[in-house]
Amino acid sequence: MGVINVLRRGLLIAAFVYAATFAAVTVFAATFQNTSTVPQADVIVCLGAGVSDLGVIDHAATERAKTCAGLFTAGAAPRVLFTGGNDVLGAPSAARGMSVVAIRLGVPQSAIILEENSHSTLQNALFSAPMMGLSDDIILVTEGFHLPRSKASFAGFGMWNTTLWVSEPFRRNTDGTINWKMIHRETLAVWFNLGRYGVWKAAKTIGLTNIDHWLA
Repeated sequence: MGVINVLRRGLLIAAFVYAATFAAVTVFAATFQNTSTVPQADVIVCLGAGVSDLGVIDHAATERAKTCAGLFTAGAAPRVLFTGGNDVLGAPSAARGMSVVAIRLGVPQSAIILEENSHSTLQNALFSAPMMGLSDDIILVTEGFHLPRSKASFAGFGMWNTTLWVSEPFRRNTDGTINWKMIHRETLAVWFNLGRYGVWKAAKTIGLTNIDHWLA
């Protein structure tokens, strides 16, 4: 009975943590609003979303790119960094697809930085950091439900001076309803990423190398 009680208690704690995280992600996405004034930073960082093997980005990535273009043309920062790899080896990256949208909306090629090797939010941060030089003054653009985990990921790699900017609050289905599966996925990702980052950091501390793929 002792083991059963421990297991039952563990499941209850896990369920509580999951429910609390789900609620926190949902409430944040529903209530977070961009400031009424244009923020100022050194770099606008646009996080990638879905991209096809032909390089066609999905609605979420398109909205993020449009949001970043709007910030740039409003004078928020002199550079835009698009970060995101591909799902198929050799296919165009999400970063490149988003840059195409931004260029069409008036962002000059000379102001664009591409990070095309990442396959997760943690890798977005890890691979983007050295491309920004000494600056950690950034505007981070993604959907509202994804912003808290994104901020934590970038903070984990030394970028603390981050302004959050939402492209749209939630991922939505074709009928306009909230895609709750994405919120459940995000809830799991919060804790999965925390554990994965902890293992990666510990491995780095003891001198292991060539382990960045652990964060994919």
